[in-house]
Amino acid sequence: TGPDGDASPNGNGKYVYTEAEQGSSNDKAHMITPCLDLRNYNCAILEFDYHMYGAHIDFMAITADTGFNSSAYTGLARIDGQQQSKSSDPYKTFSVALNKITGDYVRLRFSVNRGNALKGDVAIDNIRIYEPEPYDVALRDVFNPENGYCSYSNNELIDLWIQNNGCNNLDSVPVTWDYDYTNTSGTTTNVTHTEYITQKTLETGDSTYFTFATGPNLSGYGVYDIRIYTEQAGDSTNTNDTIGPIRIVH
Repeated sequence: TGPDGDASPNGNGKYVYTEAEQGSSNDKAHMITPCLDLRNYNCAILEFDYHMYGAHIDFMAITADTGFNSSAYTGLARIDGQQQSKSSDPYKTFSVALNKITGDYVRLRFSVNRGNALKGDVAIDNIRIYEPEPYDVALRDVFNPENGYCSYSNNELIDLWIQNNGCNNLDSVPVTWDYDYTNTSGTTTNVTHTEYITQKTLETGDSTYFTFATGPNLSGYGVYDIRIYTEQAGDSTNTNDTIGPIRIVH
């Protein structure tokens, strides 16, 4: 279980991981940062890459110690269960808002709770803390569609997960799917569709799942290269806006 390497493209760097072959059920492994000075931050994000492959993974929790002369931990976030399906899967990225603890000295603690057997290695990499831009929407994952099926419909399901990594609250987030379709005759056409996520206000670090009301028409035979992206006004961080192309061969 666990990853094949670190989160870099070649996987040859360093990372931190827990070893589930040791210990017993509900044992915990902790990694605690040095004291961090957040006194001059008005808005702050903790962001890290993680790999959680193993059928017996329980959870990873992130807490903050803001105590004075003694520890006083506050819960920040928790990731439950297996998140990857094989060791070669890429790391995922997670963001946690630190706004509740800015203006203070803090220590951050990453805790992994061991499950009931040994298939439960958890890895983290590229831990970073920064004050984000006013607007930054991160498209974290797209769950459908998937390649390999015998038939597809004229309204295929596309669902996704986004996070607000900016300092400003968001009431409406545009999300778009588009695809290039090459039919069996070799002709390529493009289709684009945009909807808006409005079901909740996203504060710094908040995330939400979303399913498009109208999905792409993949019923024709040929090859589809699908992209899903967000273009939030004022968002100048473009490295986390897009997932794809996802290739569907029908």
